[in-house]
Amino acid sequence: MKPTRRRVLLGLGAVVGGGSLAYAGRDGERTRMGVRDRATDTEQTSETTAEEATTTDAETTTEEATTTERDVEFPDQFVRMSFDTRDSLEKFTELDVTENVEIDERGVVSESNSLRVTFPEGRHYGTSLHYRFDEAGYPEPDELHARYYLRFAETFDLSHGGGKLPGPSGTYGQAGWGGREADGTNGWSARMYFHPSYDDDHPIQLSSYVYHAEMGGPYGDIFEWNDSDAGRLHVGKWYRIDNYLRLNTPGEDDGVLKGWVNGERALT
Repeated sequence: MKPTRRRVLLGLGAVVGGGSLAYAGRDGERTRMGVRDRATDTEQTSETTAEEATTTDAETTTEEATTTERDVEFPDQFVRMSFDTRDSLEKFTELDVTENVEIDERGVVSESNSLRVTFPEGRHYGTSLHYRFDEAGYPEPDELHARYYLRFAETFDLSHGGGKLPGPSGTYGQAGWGGREADGTNGWSARMYFHPSYDDDHPIQLSSYVYHAEMGGPYGDIFEWNDSDAGRLHVGKWYRIDNYLRLNTPGEDDGVLKGWVNGERALT
């Protein structure tokens, strides 16, 4: 059978009853967390895009992601953005190319759902989901910890290269994407990226694709997640992905970008 598309599952947050996107941010002295979701008065951000590529429809049975939290301090609690039903997508402030997504009953844990993203052959988008703090009535955070769960189909085809994954950004409609160079004042982006690792056992390499103040050209720089090989993934398996970002203090070079896979530091 000729491959026609490739798929990933996003089980954003390991909550029985529904996958979710989880994050905590800090704005000044106030903790700002996630989207205003059910009884929680807070907020959220995410963006999912992909480059063109192909794969078959087959996928493996869900495996629970394991965590080994060490050498890290995670927030005491996260606000979760679930993918219980397709209506869950309405919590995002902007939705693009939603025909490529559907709710999948295979979640991170039993009795939970996830968001399945399909990349059609010959197209460079999977989907793009945004949560913009200002449009939701919240101030922009200067510190953010975001968590989601990710699974690539067992037959995922990397022969066409890589693509983008969810991650934080603050482009402000000015810079930080599409060759719009960041200069430290006009925008930034730290979305994630994947590409072939050429390791048969761990074929997917995770990276951060960053538009930052010291970039040397119009397009973002790629920073591989590879400490202790944690940044290289199997296919057909769930992983917990954590991103932490703190913006520079104005006039200072003190910004921080960190990443973990299943609780193990992968980007310092």
